[in-house]
Amino acid sequence: MTGGTSWSAGADNSDSDAYVVSNSTALGTNNYLTITTSGIVALPGAGFTTAGVLYNTTGGVLASTAAGTSGQVLTSNGAGVAPTYQTPLLLNTGNIAVTNAQLKGMSVTPVQMIAAPAAGFVIIIVSWTLKLVYGGTSAFTGGGTIQLVNTGLESIANTIAATTLNQAASGYAIRPGNSGGIVTEANYQASAVSLNNITAAFAGNAENNNTALVNITYQVVSM
Repeated sequence: MTGGTSWSAGADNSDSDAYVVSNSTALGTNNYLTITTSGIVALPGAGFTTAGVLYNTTGGVLASTAAGTSGQVLTSNGAGVAPTYQTPLLLNTGNIAVTNAQLKGMSVTPVQMIAAPAAGFVIIIVSWTLKLVYGGTSAFTGGGTIQLVNTGLESIANTIAATTLNQAASGYAIRPGNSGGIVTEANYQASAVSLNNITAAFAGNAENNNTALVNITYQVVSM
């Protein structure tokens, strides 16, 4: 047709006999729709974002969101507004294993629990739990108050007593996040969160078979 647009449709032998709709007189050239013999449907000419999510726009036109990053969730932005991937309000570390050597050495070498956020962001601890995993032979001795700290070793959550690790049986200590203390901006912004203890190192347990698990619920905010 003079001045018209050429379309072709049919089985494309060069594409494993997929059914294609092409914006061309030749099948397989400038495909807008592909249906494989396995039933997989693709819209190669639509310009969708890889790993994006399809949504319906005004007039029934399909579009795709930008791809999110690890840990983000798809969030509604209200009626008539495209959804976006956003970081959830509450995050959780999952269970972090802390070795016997790390527990005994953390008074000198804090053990990182959460990586540092970007510049201008801070980590707010909502709650945290420490579990002693007793090895079954002997207890830790000594030690000091157990805490979550920033890069300046300032406590940023309620602390846990040393006796939690000195037990001769597995057990838990559960604490809310707020510590009530004052921390400096330079130490708090863009700071990792680490586990340490004050006063003295934990000793005992010569068999080195006592360990711990730490689980932290937290927020990352710009402020």
